[in-house]
Amino acid sequence: MQTLAVAHTFEDGIAQVLDVMGTGLGCACAIFWELDPSARLMPTRSWTSTHATARAFVSASQGVPIERGIDHLGIAWDTGSPILVDDRSDGGRAQDARVHGLVSGFAFPIVGRVGVAGVVELFTSDPDGCVASIADLAIALGAVIGQFWERTESERERSRFFLLSIDMLAIVGPDGYFKRLNPAWEPLGYSELELCGCPWIDFVHVDDMIAALTELRRLGDGHPSIKFECRFRARDGSYRWLRWNAAPDAHGNIYTSATDVTRERQLEAELRAALAAAELATQAKGEFLANVSHEIRTPMNGIIGMTGLALRTTLTAEQRDYLSMVADSATNLMSLINDLLDFEKIEAGRFELDPIGFSVRHELGTMMKALAFGPQQKGLALDLEIAPDVIDRLRGDTARIRQILINLVGNAVKFTARGHIYVRVSTDAVDGDRVWLAFAVSDTGIGIPADKHARIFEAFTQADSSVSRRFGGTGLGLAICMRMVKLMNGRLWVESEPGRGSTFHFVIELARDAADAAPARARAHVDESRVDVPRRVLLAEDHPVNQRLAAALLSERGHHVTVVDNGRAAIARSASEAFDVVLMDLQMPDLGGLEATAEIRARERTTGGHLVIIAMTAHSMASDRDRCLAGGMDGYLTKPIDRAGLYAVVEGVPAGTPHPTRSPAVAEPDVVASDLLDRVAHDRELLGELVALFVDGRPDALARIGDAIVAQDADALWQAAHALKGSVKNFTRGEAATLVSELEVLAGDGAFTAAAAIQPRLVDALGRLDRALAQLVGSAAGGV
Repeated sequence: MQTLAVAHTFEDGIAQVLDVMGTGLGCACAIFWELDPSARLMPTRSWTSTHATARAFVSASQGVPIERGIDHLGIAWDTGSPILVDDRSDGGRAQDARVHGLVSGFAFPIVGRVGVAGVVELFTSDPDGCVASIADLAIALGAVIGQFWERTESERERSRFFLLSIDMLAIVGPDGYFKRLNPAWEPLGYSELELCGCPWIDFVHVDDMIAALTELRRLGDGHPSIKFECRFRARDGSYRWLRWNAAPDAHGNIYTSATDVTRERQLEAELRAALAAAELATQAKGEFLANVSHEIRTPMNGIIGMTGLALRTTLTAEQRDYLSMVADSATNLMSLINDLLDFEKIEAGRFELDPIGFSVRHELGTMMKALAFGPQQKGLALDLEIAPDVIDRLRGDTARIRQILINLVGNAVKFTARGHIYVRVSTDAVDGDRVWLAFAVSDTGIGIPADKHARIFEAFTQADSSVSRRFGGTGLGLAICMRMVKLMNGRLWVESEPGRGSTFHFVIELARDAADAAPARARAHVDESRVDVPRRVLLAEDHPVNQRLAAALLSERGHHVTVVDNGRAAIARSASEAFDVVLMDLQMPDLGGLEATAEIRARERTTGGHLVIIAMTAHSMASDRDRCLAGGMDGYLTKPIDRAGLYAVVEGVPAGTPHPTRSPAVAEPDVVASDLLDRVAHDRELLGELVALFVDGRPDALARIGDAIVAQDADALWQAAHALKGSVKNFTRGEAATLVSELEVLAGDGAFTAAAAIQPRLVDALGRLDRALAQLVGSAAGGV
C-alpha cells in the first residue's frame, strides 16, 4: 500500500508492486497484463528474478494478446476471480511456463468500480512456493490496485483534456503567477517559461487592468465564478481580446479558461461602423428627399396656385380649357411627388398616423363629393353605400383613409370605360372600443388576371407592362395603400377576373370616439365669402411667386397682408406693428424662419404676449414638422398651398391681437397654463401639492439630462427629456414646454451639441415657471 501511496503514475505504481510482490513471494517473474483499447490483454509491465529461463519466458510473452475467457489470464479477467496455475494445468501459458522451468503460477484481476483494468500474473520455479497461499490476499490487493488505477486514470484523463483543449486553460497561484498552462497559449508566441515568469496581470492592457482586478476581487468576496474580457499582450506587442471564465479552489489557486474573441470584437466593430454608415446614408437620403421635395414643391406651388387664381378670372373658353389642362397636369405631377415621398417615408419607418374623431357618414360623403368629378367626366356612376349598423362616431386618420379611397377610386375610374363604381362600407367586427370597418371599391372595368393579384401590390409594378403606357402611373399607389392599411392593423386584397371588373377590399382598425361634435379641421369645401373680421397677416417669404400667390389668396378673403422677404425683416416688422399671425418660410436669405422665430420668442419673454407663427414651407417630412414645433412655431403648412388649409389656419387665429408690450404679468398663458386652476377645480391645497411634487422632482430630472448629454447617451437623454416633458406640460405650454420638446427631438437625432446649448435655456425657463407657479399658488391661497 505504501508503494502505491508514493507513486505518481499507474505505470510507476504497478512496476513497483510487481517488484515488491515478486521479491517478497520468491517468484521467478511477475507480469502485468493490461486491457488495451481493442479489448484484449497485453503485457505492459514485468519483473524477473535472476532466473534466466524466467526472463526468456517473459520475453516470449511480449506482443502475444490474450482474449477474454481464454487461458488462466482470460478466465481471471472474465470471472473477476484469482486463478491458480500448477503442474497439472494443461496447454496455453501453463505449458509454456513448464518449458521454461516454471511449475507454479497465480493470476488475479485488478478490479475497479467500472470493471477489470488488467491481470497480474506470477510464476515460480519452486513447486513448494507460496504463491497459492495468497489467494485471499490477492483479491484485496487487486481491489486496492484497481482503486489506484482509477485515480491515476482519472488524473490522466484530466491531463489529456487539459492538454488537448482548444481553450486556453491555466492555473494561477495565490501569488498571481501562472502555475500551469496548456498548449492552446502557444499562438500568443510565448513559451510556458516566459508566461510563468511574471504575474499574469502584467500582460493585460493598462486600460483594462483595473476592471480585470476588480473582477478578481469578487472571487475573494465569495463569488463562485466570474466572467470578464480584457486585452492580453502577445509576444509581438499586439493585443488579443480574451474572454475569461475563472473559479477559485480552497487553496487560493484560480482555475481559468480563456477564449480569443479578437475576431468577434473586430466583427462587432465592423458591424457598428456599417450601421453608422447606414444611418448616415439614411440621413443623407432623407435630407436629399427633403431638399428635392422643397425644390419641386416651391415652383409647383406657384404653378398650381397661380393657375387656380387665373381660372377664377374672366377667360375665353379656349384659355380656360388650356389652363384647366395645366392645372390637371400639375395636380397629377404633385400626386406623383407625394406618392414617392410617402413611399420613402413608409419604407424608412418614419410614417406616422394622426388619428382624430370624425363622423363616418359626413367624412365619407365629403370624400365622395370630391371624387365625383373624375367619374362624371367619363360618364360613370359613383355610388356610396354605408351599412346601417356602422358606428358613426369613430377615431382614426381620415387623411390616410381619404388617400386610400382616392387611390382605389382613381384606379377604378382609370380602368373602367363604361358602367359604374360602387363604394360600400360595413362593420367587420367590434371588440369593446375597437371597431374594424370593411371597405369595398367595385368597378366594371377591364379586370385583373388571377396570377397578377399579388404582384399589383408590389412597388413599381403594374398588372401588365402595357398599363403604364396606356393608362399612366408609377405602380406605387397600391403599394402605398397596402402599407397604410397595415399601419392601421388591417389587410387589403383584390377579387377580380379579366373582363368582369374588380373589387378591392380593405379592413382597418379604428376606435370609438365619445365626442359629440365633429373636430375643428379644415374641410375640402371652402366658403368663398369674405370673412367678417379680417386678420392682420405678416408673410415672410423670399420667393416672388409664392409671395404673390399667398397674398392674393388671403386678400381674396379680405385679410390684410404685409410681405417681407427674410427673417430679419420679419423680426423688425413684428416688433413695430401688430399682427394676428405670421406665415414664416423656413429657408430665407440673411435669416431663416426657425432662427427668426427663436428671436421673436426670446423677445416675448421680456415683452410678454405670444405671436402666432405658422411655418409655411416646401419641406414636407414628418421630422420637419417636429423641428418647426420644437423651434417655437405654432403650426405647419406645406407647399403647394392648399386654400382650405391656409384659410383654416389664418382664420383660426383670434382677430385683433394687441400689439405686444412690456407687461408685469407673470402668470400669462405663455408661462403658466391659463386653465391650470380650472383643472384642479380651484382646490388650493391640491394645486400646492402638485407644484411641490413638480419642483421637488425636477433637480433629479435635470441631473439625468445633464449626465446623458455628458455621456452622449441618446436613449437616456430621450427618456429623461420625455419624462420631464410630461410633467412640464401639466403646468405650461410656454417656453419651458417648447424647449423640453425640442430636447426630446434632439435626443432622437443624437444632436448632443445642440442639446447642450438648450440645457441652460431650459433651466432658465423652468426658473421663470417656478416663480410664476409660486405667484399663482399664492394668489390661489389668497382666494383669487
